[in-house]
Amino acid sequence: MPPPTDVEAAPPKELSTEITNSIVLLWSRYCGIKPSAETSISRSNRIVCVLEGAVSAFDAGLAASERDAEGAERPLTALTCRRDAIAGIERLTKRRVAAFISDHDAKTDVATEIFLLEIPRRTY
Repeated sequence: MPPPTDVEAAPPKELSTEITNSIVLLWSRYCGIKPSAETSISRSNRIVCVLEGAVSAFDAGLAASERDAEGAERPLTALTCRRDAIAGIERLTKRRVAAFISDHDAKTDVATEIFLLEIPRRTY
């Protein structure tokens, strides 16, 4: 028997589109605007989402949410965004997110969200 490997076929194009749409919707909820450009790449156990043109609006949205948090049922924070992003990816891929790495570059106005998925066990 061949040894287990994490190499898998690329997910269907529809899944990449659904992932992009989910992240853009989440981003819009947190900052009030959609990114000017977005791309999602999914391969094996890695998903990379790149969002352009909304980092400053995201930061402003979080700051406004924190100011208005008093009395809010669930204020929008970086932590809630992280949790919502992970939950969305897990729902779409039906796999657990093992790691999430997020980087927002204010200078270039580009955000990169990386999800590493648990590799499913193979049975022989």
